Amino acid sequence: MDTNDFNLELRFIELKRSTRVPMLPALWWVLFSLCSILGVATWYLKNFTERRDLTRLCGILGAILMIALVQWTYSAGLIE
Repeated sequence: MDTNDFNLELRFIELKRSTRVPMLPALWWVLFSLCSILGVATWYLKNFTERRDLTRLCGILGAILMIALVQWTYSAGLIE
């Protein structure tokens, strides 16, 4: 076996490992974006308005979405 053949095989294995990155579904990213938007909305409503009920609603919805995202991420086996 020639050493050049061995190096080509190693390069192929490294390339194969680097391309097997697990991807999250599109709905996960939608929920993540919604959670981020709700976080900013909660901050804005708390600091610049007097609408306490809407602030509380945005905060609770954001927390629920974050818990769902964490549970989904752990159940997908992406974090070891």
